[in-house]
Amino acid sequence: MSEENPINVEAISNETNAENAILSTESPVVDETTETNNDSIPPITPNNEENEDDDGGDGDDENAPLIIPSRGTVPNENTEWFKQPQYILFSNELKNIKKSNLIILKECKEAKRLLDLKFGDLTDVINRIQTSVILFSTISGFFNATKVQFGLSEEIISVMSITISTYVSLILSVSKYFKYDESKEGIQTLREKFSVLHNQIEHRMDVLGPWNDPNLWKYSDPDVKLREWDVVKANMHKEYAELINNKQKLTTEFEIIMDTKSRNAYHITNKQLTYNNRVRLFNWAKKEMDLEDVIDDEYDKREQIKDERKEKRKKRIESNHGSEKADARPKLKRRHSLSSNHEVMEDNWDEEESHA
Repeated sequence: MSEENPINVEAISNETNAENAILSTESPVVDETTETNNDSIPPITPNNEENEDDDGGDGDDENAPLIIPSRGTVPNENTEWFKQPQYILFSNELKNIKKSNLIILKECKEAKRLLDLKFGDLTDVINRIQTSVILFSTISGFFNATKVQFGLSEEIISVMSITISTYVSLILSVSKYFKYDESKEGIQTLREKFSVLHNQIEHRMDVLGPWNDPNLWKYSDPDVKLREWDVVKANMHKEYAELINNKQKLTTEFEIIMDTKSRNAYHITNKQLTYNNRVRLFNWAKKEMDLEDVIDDEYDKREQIKDERKEKRKKRIESNHGSEKADARPKLKRRHSLSSNHEVMEDNWDEEESHA
C-alpha cells in the first residue's frame, strides 16, 4: 500500500474563508480581473449580474443597486466637465449633424412651399373648369325641360344647347391639352414624398434632442458617454447617405415640374403672402398688447380700491377698539391669459444652458 499525501488542513481552511469572503453579501462584487483600487472598478452591467447568477451566485444580489453603464466611474468634483476633450469632440460632431439636417430641411421646405402654391393654383383652375361645366350643363337641361312652360321656341333651345355643348367641349379640350389633371396629380405625389422626407429629418432631430442638454455629461464617465454617442453618430451617418440620395431624386423631379420661370413667379408670390401674413399677425399682436394694457390697468384699479377699503376698515377697527375682525379676504390674483399651443411652445432641442 502506497503512502498517501498528508492533507493540509490549514490550506483548505484558508481557501474556504476566501471563498466565503467573495460570496458574502456585505462585500462588493468585484470582477476577478480588476484590482482592489476603487478608481479602477468598472460599472456593473445587467449582463454581468446575470452571468454571476448563472455561475452559482447565492441570489442575495437582487436588492443591490443597478449601476447604469453610462455613469461609469465618478470623476473628481473639480473636473471641468465641458473642457474635456471627449465633450469637445462630441459637441463639434453634434453641431455638424444638426447643421446638415437643418440645411436639407430648409431646402426641401422651400421647394415644397413652391409646390404647394402651384398645387393651389392648379386646383383653383380645375375647380373653376369643372364648376362651369356642371353649371352650364344644368342650365341647358333646365331650359330643355321647361321650354313649354316658358314658351321658348325650338330654335332658341337648339342654339342654347349647341352653345353650351360647344363651351363644354372647348373647355375640357383646353384642360386636357394643358394637362392640368396630370400636373396636379404629379405635384401631389411629389408633395407627399417631400412630406415623408421632412418627417424623417425631424425624427433625426428628435433623436438628437436629448443630447443637446450639456448636463448629461456632468458626473459621467466621458469615455463611456462618448462610446454611447458613437453609436448614435454611426446610425446618423448611415441614415444621412439615404437622405442625400432621396433628396437628389426629389430635387430632380422638382426641377422637371417647376421650371425657372415658375420658380421665380412663385418666389414672388411666396414673398407677397408672407408679407401679408406678417401684417395681419402684427395687427393682432397690437390688439393683444392693447388688451393686456387694459387688463393691467383694471387690475391696478381694483387693487387700489381694495387697499382703500382695507385702510378704512382698519381705521374703523381701531376706533371700535378691535371689536371687528381684520379683513382676511384673499388677495386678488390675476388669471393667466388664454393662448394657443403654438404661441407658448418653444424649441426644446436647441436650448443650451450656459456652461459657466
